[in-house]
Amino acid sequence: MGRRKVKFVLPKLNDGGGKLSALWYVEYSYRDERNDKLDRFRIYEGFKALQTTDERYNHANAIIKEISDKILSGWNPFELEKVVFNNHIAYNIQARVYGNREESEKNFFYYINAFLGEKKPLLAIKTMQDYTSKLRMFYHWLQTKGLDNIYAGEISNDHVSDYIYTLIEKGRERHTIKDTKQRISQVLNWLVKKRVIKSNPVYDVPDGKQHYDHSAQPMTQDEASFLLSYIKERNEQLYLFCSMIFYCAIRPGTELRLLKVKDINLFTKTITIRPENAKTTQGIVNMPKKLIEILSEIKISLNEREFYVFGKEGKPGTECWGKNHFRLEFNKYRDAVGFPKEYKLYSWKCTGGILFSMSGAPLPAVRDHFRHKSTAYTDIYITKKIGKQNDYVKHKFPEL
Repeated sequence: MGRRKVKFVLPKLNDGGGKLSALWYVEYSYRDERNDKLDRFRIYEGFKALQTTDERYNHANAIIKEISDKILSGWNPFELEKVVFNNHIAYNIQARVYGNREESEKNFFYYINAFLGEKKPLLAIKTMQDYTSKLRMFYHWLQTKGLDNIYAGEISNDHVSDYIYTLIEKGRERHTIKDTKQRISQVLNWLVKKRVIKSNPVYDVPDGKQHYDHSAQPMTQDEASFLLSYIKERNEQLYLFCSMIFYCAIRPGTELRLLKVKDINLFTKTITIRPENAKTTQGIVNMPKKLIEILSEIKISLNEREFYVFGKEGKPGTECWGKNHFRLEFNKYRDAVGFPKEYKLYSWKCTGGILFSMSGAPLPAVRDHFRHKSTAYTDIYITKKIGKQNDYVKHKFPEL
């Protein structure tokens, strides 16, 4: 008599040895009767945002109880009945007015939201917003074609290609089209891993063409020095904001705007970028001598540790400015001195890094300054901004 096959394995927690820095998740398995394979499911949602082990264990226990009760009552994760789920691609205003709970069959719309729900606790806020926006627009295009209820297995190369061609016809930039194609492909790769579909239909899809480089351009050293001095005389808080971008390559949007006094350590001469604010991963940034002098002069360390460095009253405080405040302030002073609009708030970051590179700093040091993952990427970044630099041509080319 053959051994009886296990139908399911009840959920259990993987807590990474109890370390908060580890990836926590609840895992369970269920046999798919369609292929007789025991499939594994993992739930990551919600753990990353919890800051203590007690909170995470309580969260895990709630998930384990819910899934266990459902399985023991006869539910299985492969049912194609109507399901209720969080609609992650609803616009914020729609979600606030009507809520974001939706009822649907397990079609492509359902799986987009399941994918985003799994990704949400693992991604930085801005990255999650990009995923959501790109997938929302693709689904809205499917709706215009009468494909609201299309199943994941019915998504074809023609669907993706047709959508990408509409973006090209609308004049979208190459990098936008490339990112869109990547996001759609990531969902479909995820569905392949989940064995919902057999293969990813995204192939031989064009990237479009780049029309114009809209990114922030670097200033010359003289321009940067003049503008920073001009700002210092008129707006000390903006002066500090621009200085920190220039000297430490801290991204202005969330990394710097949401920086707190406790993140600055004048003893170790470092700034800590907390994971919830970082674009990619958290990091420790080294401060040059000049920035340490600026921060020491304003006695930054004497403020309450939980205060935002850039408070709404022009000094450290309990409320920080909105995301557009410093960009608009910078634009005002840039326009006042007649500098081109290609110079943006972000220009301080590339200007500082490029001047650091041109000073003779080795590529690994420049990489660490930018917090890039590889020197190859740093080389591409620098080359894109100022071209290939050749000291032999500049200083040793023969003269006639």
